[in-house]
Amino acid sequence: YESNDVDSQWSVGVVTFGGYSLGVIVDAARQYQAPTSHPDILHLSSQFLRAATAGTLEVRISKVRVGNQFTNLAAELHQKGALKATAQLIFGNFDQLSTSAVAGASLPSSHAPLHPLVVHPANAKLTPSHWAQRFTMHYHWSRDLHFDEINSRHETEGKSVDGLQTGTWVRLTESPDVQMSPSYIPFFVDMIQPPWDILTEKYTQGRKFWYPSLSITIEFKCRLPLSSNYAAHTLGVFGRKRHLNDGIWSDTTEIWSAPAELGDEKAEVDSKWRENMVCVAVASQVAYMASPDINRRYAKGDKNALFSHVASDAPTPPLLIPSPRAVAEFYERRGSRFEPDISLTSLVSMPCDAARVNAGLTNPDVLAVQQTLVFVMAPLNKAIKVAHKSTLEDGTKVYECNADPEWAMAA
Repeated sequence: YESNDVDSQWSVGVVTFGGYSLGVIVDAARQYQAPTSHPDILHLSSQFLRAATAGTLEVRISKVRVGNQFTNLAAELHQKGALKATAQLIFGNFDQLSTSAVAGASLPSSHAPLHPLVVHPANAKLTPSHWAQRFTMHYHWSRDLHFDEINSRHETEGKSVDGLQTGTWVRLTESPDVQMSPSYIPFFVDMIQPPWDILTEKYTQGRKFWYPSLSITIEFKCRLPLSSNYAAHTLGVFGRKRHLNDGIWSDTTEIWSAPAELGDEKAEVDSKWRENMVCVAVASQVAYMASPDINRRYAKGDKNALFSHVASDAPTPPLLIPSPRAVAEFYERRGSRFEPDISLTSLVSMPCDAARVNAGLTNPDVLAVQQTLVFVMAPLNKAIKVAHKSTLEDGTKVYECNADPEWAMAA
């Protein structure tokens, strides 16, 4: 399967964001399984072999086994002839599981966990985005300060079983008609905060890193989209970070529903909202800490004409300055025109409001200024798109996706 025109902003620096790459694999696999009796993704186990950058991404999918309840798939993510990532996927049918012999074998409500986040999304204050992300105008997020307080106790009270904890609300800036998809869940999973970013200046001494993933595993707990009882574009991300040794770190993550959209001041706050939410996915991740300079090396040979890259010293990311002609050509390739028809008032999570207003940056996809950076972005629902390309002689189906460097971290 082959992706269509994927916007390069879905990146950290110039390396494609890992959660986006997995979303492409999930989208291709869901297309592959759509006509079968097992259309629901239940599990994903992935390994990242090499970083993906701007350009076409190709997903090759083959069946490993088809059983009565589950189908096992193997997927490979290729780019320019190189294998970038591998994945094993399990598909089933949530309707079939709910009527099987094990239906109802669930934790009783008295034993089920509460929603881990404490602050209601309608009352949450927005948090500045990570300095290296180039897709910050496509989401808003808010850290639950309750966990900052818990983490601060380690210095006074000593070790705990839970280790470091984080809780955040993440809201995609999608149009109301766009529904939440399992293809977006890897993005939420990969939005967790690394343990190094939680430690205070006393320990980090201002050192900044790029955090490429080695492996991500996700269990999908329910079918998406959720009912109208939950927010359409906001999910809660809760993580525990118990280990960080010599740059290798791990995280266990839970993705939860939200009672309202992040920042929705008109939402009614039910005092028992935490009891009424559902867990959407459970994940684990292994990643390592690398110098941002390693990320920047992937920019060599990049022929992206939209942005000019100006070198800068870490931790400041490269300066990206689109010319008016480049912006016009960017939209012409997408069949749209560069016209101001979206208000920047919705981009409240972005810093430097004065710079955005002075620049007058509005357009069909969203332009924004973060410090000295100018971005042109396509929403996640437009970015994660794959297309069936061909079928190999052994029956393996090939899907393809054009991945732009904006879905990356650092360079």
